[in-house]
Amino acid sequence: MTTVITTHFDEFAQALQAPLATDGVEATPLAHLEAMAQAYVEWALARPGHYRVLFSATNAGPTGLGLDDETAHPGAPTFRALVSAVSACFPADAGDVAVLSTATELWASLHGIVDLRITKPEIPWPDPPTLIDHALAAVRAQQQSPT
Repeated sequence: MTTVITTHFDEFAQALQAPLATDGVEATPLAHLEAMAQAYVEWALARPGHYRVLFSATNAGPTGLGLDDETAHPGAPTFRALVSAVSACFPADAGDVAVLSTATELWASLHGIVDLRITKPEIPWPDPPTLIDHALAAVRAQQQSPT
């Protein structure tokens, strides 16, 4: 199970960075985060089984994978990348708690966009770009607030 999860988290991490690698244009921090959020949802909806194994499987946490306290979960780099991308959108004097809280809120929103769509396909969900746009509102508010 650890090998499967590690492999799929590696693929997921590559997908989150792929839009920026192919642009060839220096993206703003917000554009980077928007591309990452879009890639998150696209990757997950294209691979619902893989996504559910990564984020919804029972016993896929550190204990279930047999990881010791010194070994990071295979998904840790993707969360750190999201936190870093959110942090780049905040003013330099923003506190770590504000950044981490906003990154966690964004992650929970993106996860909800995907997981609910996968598990409840009969509901007439708004299109993913609209939901992603709303999920990014807290980050955009930081961009517009005075420093």
